[in-house]
Amino acid sequence: MLSRMVCRSPSWALSRPRSSSTLPAALGSIGTLRTRCSTTATRSQRPSSRRELSPSQRKGAGHRPALVRSPLAKREKRGHLLAVMLGLGRRSRWFLATICVVAGRATVPRSAPTLPNYSLALTLGAGKEWRFQPLLVDLNGDGQLDLVATARLASPSLHIWLGDGKGGFNPVTTTWTDVGYGALATGDINGDGFPDIVVASHFGGVQTLLSDGRGGFTEKVLRREDGHVAAQLADVNGDGHLDLILLGYRNAGIEVYFGDGAGNWTLHTTLPEARPGRTMPGRALVISDRNHDGHLDLVAAFQRWGVYIYHGDGQGNFTGGPVNLASQSTDFQSLVLGDVNEDGRPDLVFNGAI
Repeated sequence: MLSRMVCRSPSWALSRPRSSSTLPAALGSIGTLRTRCSTTATRSQRPSSRRELSPSQRKGAGHRPALVRSPLAKREKRGHLLAVMLGLGRRSRWFLATICVVAGRATVPRSAPTLPNYSLALTLGAGKEWRFQPLLVDLNGDGQLDLVATARLASPSLHIWLGDGKGGFNPVTTTWTDVGYGALATGDINGDGFPDIVVASHFGGVQTLLSDGRGGFTEKVLRREDGHVAAQLADVNGDGHLDLILLGYRNAGIEVYFGDGAGNWTLHTTLPEARPGRTMPGRALVISDRNHDGHLDLVAAFQRWGVYIYHGDGQGNFTGGPVNLASQSTDFQSLVLGDVNEDGRPDLVFNGAI
């Protein structure tokens, strides 16, 4: 059994002692990154009861690496499957490391040695901006995880690889409309039991891909003037259909679209209200019931404008605004929610530059 995963980076530290509430890391790190997946752990290496979360460096170059958690490993009661995405800057090379099962902890110590040995399941290639968190999801119903990733300025920009269950991935040839997409979200949009995909562009346009369960998709495109950097799917109005929440790149703010269960979207509201002459570039968006009232809330990072929390009323309406966080950061880049101290409440972790 794989019992330990070690991720090494000089820029931040994260230690989780138990597997019962593994923190889904998508923190976004800065600087040169190195990753190693360890397949064994001796008794002396087993995690202690300490809980640590201590950033050690806040400046540098690079784009959000991500550990993408999948619940499929729970079926074997072995923890969580993680894929490691690493980037070293604009137009850098991103890697998808071998998928690991984490049943112990994920650790990022403050100091990093020379580049350790690690195996690669797939290399996505150089010269493209693989800047956004990828998705691991079973698209064709074979029980194996498939990979979805976007290259922001490439053509084609949306890429899908079907997994063979042995660490290999086979590319899918696509013929969809391509306007430089970036942000990704997945969920059963039309209620047929198959995972569908939403991709949103930095430059305007939202693409909905309805899956046929065999690796094929039907395309719908929503044209928008403003670009988007994050997308989430959730039922925020309680009608049983997934709704679409988009975080704007420059002027769009947070847009809430109601879904009709057939892949069509209707704009319901925009948060915060637009201010003439003001831009609020978004960076990250997460959804969670923050106040335990049974309704989903929105948490967004707006770069230098800070973190905003909007509480939902269960009907698709949201109220709130900026929150005062005890942080020296003035450039909020990415967010993640997880129960860090195991008190049953979702904690907020973010990163950014001073």
